Amino acid sequence: MTKNIKKNPKSIFITFNQTNDLFCCGLHNGFKIINCDPFEEKLNRTFQETGISKIEILNRSNVMVFVGDGTSTNFPLTKVFLWDDYVYKCILKLEHDEDVLGVKINLEYIFTVTKNKAYIHNSKTGRTVHTIETYPNQKGLLSICSDTFSTVIAIPGLKKGSVRVRNFSQDNEFDQEIIAHEHEIEQIQLNSDGSMIATASEEGTLIRVIESQTGKEIKQFRRGAKKAKIYSLAFDENSEFLAATSSSGTIHIFRLTPKKEKKQSEKKNKRGETGTERSVMKTKIPNKEYCVCGFDKSSNLFVVTIDGSFYKFYVDKANRQIKQVKEMYKQFLNIHDEKEKEK
Repeated sequence: MTKNIKKNPKSIFITFNQTNDLFCCGLHNGFKIINCDPFEEKLNRTFQETGISKIEILNRSNVMVFVGDGTSTNFPLTKVFLWDDYVYKCILKLEHDEDVLGVKINLEYIFTVTKNKAYIHNSKTGRTVHTIETYPNQKGLLSICSDTFSTVIAIPGLKKGSVRVRNFSQDNEFDQEIIAHEHEIEQIQLNSDGSMIATASEEGTLIRVIESQTGKEIKQFRRGAKKAKIYSLAFDENSEFLAATSSSGTIHIFRLTPKKEKKQSEKKNKRGETGTERSVMKTKIPNKEYCVCGFDKSSNLFVVTIDGSFYKFYVDKANRQIKQVKEMYKQFLNIHDEKEKEK
């Protein structure tokens, strides 16, 4: 989802790549690609005509998809560009009748969403292979799993509070619409292989984890008693833990796998769901601006804020502790400027 801020007019959009070891930053005059660990700028591209309102990189490659900011007729919000940075040019364009509100990419497909539809395009030809209708999706919600060849997609369903998880692979095709919440969906996130989906509504108090293929609820977590906007959800690599960031400024980490020392409660609530659990770890960051989080393969949790802050936390799963790596707090919007000063 696009976020404009007053404090720093440069930043428009932030997101991690599929493996959470790079993040992309859409700017009012281009984009940056930044490596998480070690922290360093990988790409810094400036465009004269447009800013970048949406961007996704394909793993750690030179290929990415982006949407302009609509300030130029050459880069309208209705057009998606497939960019190859190796040749420094656009290699494919996808045109829509409405503004593109979300975009993702994997090796075979480009996924786009407009207000009421999700589209799946062949990444080589641009041909639309699937079109799926959704509940009004102004937030541009769309999740694909990080598995390289996965064909699982999660989007809002046709009803308020529902999510739709679809695998369009011929080997294991399924299409599941799940009533996850009473209120409108705020966030959806698939785990790495697409077997689970985490959801949060606009209320922001409960997070549900659901089995994708059956629609069965696996866990129900309580973030807090007061309403908050859930900014992002992230599974760790093995789907043992789930992290959440929100407008409260608190980062919560919930346990997905059963505790060894105690048998999990099998009590059901009135809706026949599993009992609500609290986070097993939490920490705070100084500001409450929009931020996204992601686990790497080494139990590190990275948090990136829209106003240009980067945090690295080490998650000690055995002792249930989350510790900020102090030397890994960075400001990424001025990296290029600092490098120029050093020359």
